[in-house]
Amino acid sequence: MSKELSQSITAWWRGLKAHLGVSDEEIASRIEALAWRAGGGAPQPVDRKNVSAWRSRGQFPPQDPRLQAAVVQLMEQTARTAGAPEGVGRWTAPGELHRAWVAARAALEDAPVPRTVEANARKTERLADVLIGSADRRVEEATTAEGMRAGFWQGSWVTDDATPPYVPRTLDNALRTRIQDAAGSRSGGLVVVVGPPKSGKTRCVLEALRATLPHRRLWQLNAVDGALDAAVAAVASDGGRRGPFEADEVVVLLDDLQRHNFHTASGVNDKTLGRAVAAGLLVVATLHQETLDEMRSYARDRTRASRSEELSIGATPKLIAMLTDARMDLLPSLSHEELDGVPEELSQRDGLREVIGVRRARLPELLAAVDALEERALQGKANRARPELAAILLAGIDAHYLYRAGATLSELEQLTHWAFQHLFPTRHWDPFMFPPAFEWATTAIGGAGSAHALLVPTSPGAPQYGLFDPLVRRLVPGRWDVTHLTPHVELFDPETCHMVIRHASVMGLAEEMRWAERAAESGNPDAMLVLAGLFRRAGNVGLAEAWYLKAADGDDQLSASMSLFDLAELHAERGDLVNAENYLLRAAEIDPNLASPLGHIAAYHRNRGDRDAEERWLLRAAWTEDTRAKYQVARMYFERHESELGQRWLSRAIATPYGDYCYAWSLKYPSATMRSNLLDQAAFMRHPEAMRHLAETLDAEGDHERAADLLERANNPSDPRDLLARGVMHYVRNENDAAKVWLSRSAELEEPEALFLLGTLQPPDQRETWFTRASNLGHAGAMAWLGAILSTRGESDEARSWWLRAAAQHDRYAFHLLALHAEDPAEAEHWWRQGAELFDLDSYLGLARHYWSEGNTDQAEVWFKKASIRGSADAMIALYALYSARGDTTQADPWLTKATHLHDPGATALRGIVEWDAGNREEAQKWWAKLTLMDGEDAKKAMATVGMALVAADEIDRAELWLMAADQTLSQAMVQLADLAAARGDSEGAERWRERAAAAERPRDDDDEMT
Repeated sequence: MSKELSQSITAWWRGLKAHLGVSDEEIASRIEALAWRAGGGAPQPVDRKNVSAWRSRGQFPPQDPRLQAAVVQLMEQTARTAGAPEGVGRWTAPGELHRAWVAARAALEDAPVPRTVEANARKTERLADVLIGSADRRVEEATTAEGMRAGFWQGSWVTDDATPPYVPRTLDNALRTRIQDAAGSRSGGLVVVVGPPKSGKTRCVLEALRATLPHRRLWQLNAVDGALDAAVAAVASDGGRRGPFEADEVVVLLDDLQRHNFHTASGVNDKTLGRAVAAGLLVVATLHQETLDEMRSYARDRTRASRSEELSIGATPKLIAMLTDARMDLLPSLSHEELDGVPEELSQRDGLREVIGVRRARLPELLAAVDALEERALQGKANRARPELAAILLAGIDAHYLYRAGATLSELEQLTHWAFQHLFPTRHWDPFMFPPAFEWATTAIGGAGSAHALLVPTSPGAPQYGLFDPLVRRLVPGRWDVTHLTPHVELFDPETCHMVIRHASVMGLAEEMRWAERAAESGNPDAMLVLAGLFRRAGNVGLAEAWYLKAADGDDQLSASMSLFDLAELHAERGDLVNAENYLLRAAEIDPNLASPLGHIAAYHRNRGDRDAEERWLLRAAWTEDTRAKYQVARMYFERHESELGQRWLSRAIATPYGDYCYAWSLKYPSATMRSNLLDQAAFMRHPEAMRHLAETLDAEGDHERAADLLERANNPSDPRDLLARGVMHYVRNENDAAKVWLSRSAELEEPEALFLLGTLQPPDQRETWFTRASNLGHAGAMAWLGAILSTRGESDEARSWWLRAAAQHDRYAFHLLALHAEDPAEAEHWWRQGAELFDLDSYLGLARHYWSEGNTDQAEVWFKKASIRGSADAMIALYALYSARGDTTQADPWLTKATHLHDPGATALRGIVEWDAGNREEAQKWWAKLTLMDGEDAKKAMATVGMALVAADEIDRAELWLMAADQTLSQAMVQLADLAAARGDSEGAERWRERAAAAERPRDDDDEMT
């Protein structure tokens, strides 16, 4: 599809909207109405998101020819009345434009080069391997009554195994809106419905998809590694040509997400989910609430009292954040309104007619026969005449944890054998016991074909089985006991052993170490971390330290950081504070804000009674933007009766999301002591809901005076910090109008944090006033921003004066600006080092680049490596270049590979250039094609880099395509295009590109200096 064609279609869409003078919603209605008149049944629904997407992408509706004809008709009406709009080029007739677009699509689909045909066939075959059902199955087909019964276990014993009528849920409208918004986004989206087992999650999702996206393909992914990446590959372009499917024609469904693998590189993690969304895919998932809560509880915070909770290698903070942001909760019990909506044909069925009260509110569980199956399971456990029934139930529980995607028959039989030996050690196991036990466990309530059984296939027709989900916690309310499996540990692979040490109950130390040693054999840094902790518990400090060091040297940043914390504590326990501090400083180099390593150093000194050292380290932690440290500094000064400093730091702490974080966790943290502690912290930072909550607690404890004071301040705020806290609550949620109201009230009382935040919410030309007011009250961030504004106007001396004042307060942005504007290299080095002392990643990079420009490549290497530890792709690319310049390809190549694994556009472009220079043109094209799936300025710069490399290779036609793909904002791409036009003798085109390049170089607003 040529860019000229896409630009012309976009111009026609814009002209149509301008001529009609109506909203996209109204345009959508007119298109749909015209398509209806064409006959042939209901057309694909159209909404404003569709119209916006088609306009921005420069295309006609891709699916329904009737919608295409309707759009052409509206464009032709515009042409007759107002003529062709500006920017359509030679395509002045909408009909001709549409035919050219159809021909271009057909050329891409029907006439690819043979290698593309082969590649697409491979992608389709790979996709088929990970799908449940066909790649061409549509939502409307999958969500028929029979489709839901056969494909999603939606039949019920109440309706004779037919799919029961849908009971509308309160979540429906919000879920459908969320799905429509994500579907209309060019960048894809993630929606996760969370709730207990058998609360109706899958049915709710299917009904929402049927209502919103009936014509899309439904790709239901199996719980196997590589499934998400196979879906991405199927919609990704390859060598510049389209993949076999379009992302906006697909919905990816991850039903029962908890069955997928969270702790492998190709399972479900933040990177694979990120790639899917970046490829434009809409991913909809269902997830057990218990699983998400478990993942969150693993996210160990070193400030917690308990040291028993650790983070699973898969449950990374990024994955937890992605799932939490996309989360929509479905309650297990129906509300009164939902119960009123139960169809009469369902409510009058046998088995439901007499059910009332709380049991009736649990209608989804009733329809799934949860209580009846629990009763059957308990009867089986108690049947001493048939001990194999209890054994297969225990095997089902083991399989639930060991084999998240389900256990095969042979695995289930082996587990049943071991369970029998454990439960009945004096009785003889006969292999012939398994078939009747399996038959009993898979016999369904409701007869053949029913889904209501103790053991069910993990998906219809699958050869793997799992225990009926709601029974897991009902049969084993505590943690999972694996004592009976420990003698067989060598028969499990290391990854399965890792699952065991993450989910099993506390065993004897020797048993735990057997599982952990087996898990660590795979090089899993999280397993190494666990094993080190076990050696520490056993008193073997030498082996503990050795395993901590192995985990710390691994590529996983989180496990490395946690290992360094443990090493620090190990040395602190011996009184070796020097090494303890050194390990915490190494942890700070990985991430200074993860669990507050500098705050821990401050705590060491506090425990020794060295208050000056405590203050130094706490302040240094706060200067790194450690939000908890800001709170601790404020508390420290109040405890020392230095109220002015305490108030200043309290404002800084309030201006972060930490208060919201503390209050949220105070409601759900397992430990009552920690809940109380977190509530106290949130109330101290003036969180209004926390203040009300704490007031209720104090009132119940008899402290009526303090309770009344808190309640009054929560309900009628007048203190500038109380007002600031409310403004910040809305600010961090992007509720800018509400934020402005509260921040303005605080700013009227001369609160500098409120003035600064208000400044950031203003249009660029109105910020200076707010930043000046905040700067005059001593706000360092405002001083740095004010200096940047003055610098763009050429007021260099005044700008520098403000930057120096901000730097005196350790503002990292001021360090950057002073270094970038320094005329003396020694001065630049000084300011970069100031930032590096605060573990600032940009300062690491700035210092490394400074040394490189000065010819000191050894020091450049040191600082680029420090930045690479923090996951900086720029640093990895620089290390590749540095080693390449030395001729050391053995060390160079791994750095470029690491950067490409981060899906960095610059690294992706560079890898393609390296392949091109080596003569591997096809491989180069594959790398560059990945850039078309990436968004943002970095992707455009990477495309321009490809274009300029191709210019140097004298591949002018190819170069022009890549430069035009990047031309929207990048002046260097425009300059290259001007040169290319001039070389062709197109002086007019060259002049046009040069004018655009000059315009792009001019500062648009004050933000340019601040970016």
